[in-house]
Amino acid sequence: LATLGVEGKTFVHDLAETSTIHLHAVHEMDGDFLIEDIHGDLTYVDGDTLNVRWEFYGLDEPFVEAPSATPTAIIGISDDKMHVITRDNGVPSPAPRWVDVIPSAAPVATDSTMYVATYPTPSGNKTVYAISLGSGYKGWGERTRGDVVSNLAKGGPNGGDTFYFATTTGAIYAYPTHLASNRDPAIAWQANAAAPVRLDLTVDGEDLGVVADDGRLICYDRITGNVRWEVSPEAGQRPESAAQFSDNHAFYRRGGALYAFDRTNGAELWSVEGGRQFVAQRGDRMLFTVDGDVVVSIDAETGERKGCAYMPHVTFPPQRTADGTVTAITDKGLLVSVELGW
Repeated sequence: LATLGVEGKTFVHDLAETSTIHLHAVHEMDGDFLIEDIHGDLTYVDGDTLNVRWEFYGLDEPFVEAPSATPTAIIGISDDKMHVITRDNGVPSPAPRWVDVIPSAAPVATDSTMYVATYPTPSGNKTVYAISLGSGYKGWGERTRGDVVSNLAKGGPNGGDTFYFATTTGAIYAYPTHLASNRDPAIAWQANAAAPVRLDLTVDGEDLGVVADDGRLICYDRITGNVRWEVSPEAGQRPESAAQFSDNHAFYRRGGALYAFDRTNGAELWSVEGGRQFVAQRGDRMLFTVDGDVVVSIDAETGERKGCAYMPHVTFPPQRTADGTVTAITDKGLLVSVELGW
C-alpha cells in the first residue's frame, strides 16, 4: 500500500492466530466489518481498532444473500431461516425463524421488519414482502410486472426510513419502511428507467444510483425520485457493475473500464481501463482494483495512472470518505488498516 501512496498509522490483526478463516464475504457495516467464512461462521470486527467484538457459529451455511444491518442488529437469511443477531455482542434475538420466502436478491431490514424480494408463485403472487422480525409474520407486499433480481437498497437515519427496489421491466419503487402489519402501505414514489434493471441499486447519502441494461447510469434524488442526472454509454458498451460513490465522484463499469463522473452533475471525468472497484482517496490519488488482482493509484484530477501493485486474494472494503482509513482483508483472515497521519 505504501507504494501506492497509502501511509500512516497502521493496525494489523491476523484472525488466523485464533481461528481458521476461509473467506466467503466481507460485509461493511457503518465502518465495522462482518467477516463471513465459507462455512457460515461470522466474525465481527471493530473498524477503528480491528479488534474482534464477537464470533458467531449459529449458521448452518452462509447467508443466501448479503445480510442487512441496522444500528443494533444484523439481519439475514440462511438455510431458510431468518436470523437477527445483535451487533453489540453477537446474540441471536429473537431466535431464528423459518421463512417460506426464497430471496431473489439481497434483502434490507429495519429493527422491526425485513423486506425481501422473491419470485411469484401460485400460492404467493407478490415479488416483495415485508416480514416481521419479531413474529415472522409475512405481511404486506408488492406484485410487480417484472422480476426483482437486483439487490434492494435502503436510505435514511436510524437504520433506514425508505427502501428501494427495481424490476426487469425498468420500474423503480421507493417505499417508506412500513411495518409488516400495515394493511395499506403508501408508496413514496415510483419511476421507470426505460430499460430493465438487473444490477444492484446503490444508495449513498441522498443519491440513489441505478444502472440500466442499456448501459445508462441514472442518479436519482432518493427522497423525491427526481432524476439528478444521467449518463449514456458509447455505442456497443454494456454495463458491468452497479453504481459506486465517493465523496465527490460516481463510478460504474462499462465496456471493460470503470468510468468516473462528477457526483454533482454527472460530467464525465476519466476512466480506468480494467477498473472494477473504487477503494479510497488519499490526497490527490485514488485507488481502484482492476482486472488481474491488481490495485492501481490514479491521479484524481487527470485519471493518469501513478502506480500499481499485485494483490491477489485481498478484499478492499470501499472507503467513501476522502483521506479515511484504508482497510485490506485477505482470504485467510489477515486484516490491515492504514490511517491518515502518524
